[in-house]
Amino acid sequence: MQLPGAVVLVLLIAIGPANAQAEVSEISPRVQALKLFRQGSLREAIPELQKSLQKNSADAEVRLHLAFAYDRLGSTDEAIAEYLRVTEIQPNSYFAYNNLGVLYDKQGRYDEAIAAFDSASRIDPNNAGAKNNLATARKNNAAIQERQAQIQKAENAAAINPKDPQASFHVARLHAHYGNREAALQWLERARREGYKDLASVKNDPSFKGISNDRDFELILVGK
Repeated sequence: MQLPGAVVLVLLIAIGPANAQAEVSEISPRVQALKLFRQGSLREAIPELQKSLQKNSADAEVRLHLAFAYDRLGSTDEAIAEYLRVTEIQPNSYFAYNNLGVLYDKQGRYDEAIAAFDSASRIDPNNAGAKNNLATARKNNAAIQERQAQIQKAENAAAINPKDPQASFHVARLHAHYGNREAALQWLERARREGYKDLASVKNDPSFKGISNDRDFELILVGK
């Protein structure tokens, strides 16, 4: 199941006296960052956020927005690092823990996602989103464990019967069904070498749909 996207707070800017030029200069990176966020210019906002953090590395709100920008631009590891830093600065940040959970879940790091969502739900126990995310992460984790158990059982059976092409094919089919391309191809090639006879029908097997146009897959089917 998919989780909702990361949540972000509106960046709060505390602007000092208008006649204090030094103070205006001090906050300008934060002001510029807010402006760029409102425009949706996240890539351009990142340098301004970084400049602001150079002045105040403990600014949790700026780090939240920097993490959000990294996430939206596909820099997941950087986003996670910033959210973790926020939890150190501001241990009761619901947004940091919730967004960490979303990113961990995306990466398949379900135990860490569960821990993050659990922290978020403890911080804000009345937040239905946190509870739903925690429940979804637990379901995802259970599904992954069940998937791994199925694959392990099939691989164990193939190890017990090392010359049984049907056993190897079953493992290949499971890996293909669950999107494990490399493992699927390796086990399919093994099944072919062991004498699997029905390669012609594999092309139309729904489990192999995700790799049906893969050149390596096609080469295995023709025995190359």
